[in-house]
Amino acid sequence: MGVAVAAFPAASCTIPGAPIGVVDSLRTNSGGGVTVEGWTFDPDVPTQSIEVEITANGKLVTNLFRAGGDRPDIAAAYPEAGPFHGFSASFTLPRGTFEVCIRGINDPATRGIQGDLGCQQVVITNLLPFGSLDSLTTVPASGQIPGTQIFLTPGSVTATGWSIDPDGSGPVTVELYDGANLVTSTVANLDRADVGAAYPGQGNAHGFTISANLFKGSHLICVFLRDTSGEPVRGTLGCQNLTV
Repeated sequence: MGVAVAAFPAASCTIPGAPIGVVDSLRTNSGGGVTVEGWTFDPDVPTQSIEVEITANGKLVTNLFRAGGDRPDIAAAYPEAGPFHGFSASFTLPRGTFEVCIRGINDPATRGIQGDLGCQQVVITNLLPFGSLDSLTTVPASGQIPGTQIFLTPGSVTATGWSIDPDGSGPVTVELYDGANLVTSTVANLDRADVGAAYPGQGNAHGFTISANLFKGSHLICVFLRDTSGEPVRGTLGCQNLTV
């Protein structure tokens, strides 16, 4: 899934007794994954690790968790607090627009309210598979029985190429159509070192070869790419008119 992320604003003000902190980063990855990192502590109990709350459009996206990661930089800036106030949390969002907000939870035994660390807009969209149709070749039908339209060996078509789903976690299913009819399908998981070199981090297993028998005559052959999300959307590598 593609992601648009707005700039992360600082908290608008500091409430006496409320937790303080900073969201250092909010980054996204494939499949709608989001990771939030930062630090927070309650000035009333500065050495204690407090809980952190993350919501998207007002709903919790993770269980409350403690900000207890080692942050020597925080200890240097706030000697009374010590280092154990860092946090990192990951979660997944579906397609849509979300306001992701992070709060430090005030220690219930002290004065103050929850500490707002800021909110950020995140837009999750679905990116379609893409790739290349490197070749589309045919073999004509042969062995015609005299006086008939029957061939002992049918014609065939073979398509080769590669495909990647930029926000998917698995190989793309490649579908071969003859006009409006699905003829056959395969998975794009053959080794293609050139594709891996062109798209670092995606690996090499994105090639495909797919073949099907065809009756003698003209055919509109199309190659489609099924989205790995399972949604009823597809990428396409194009169509060609062929005769076998």
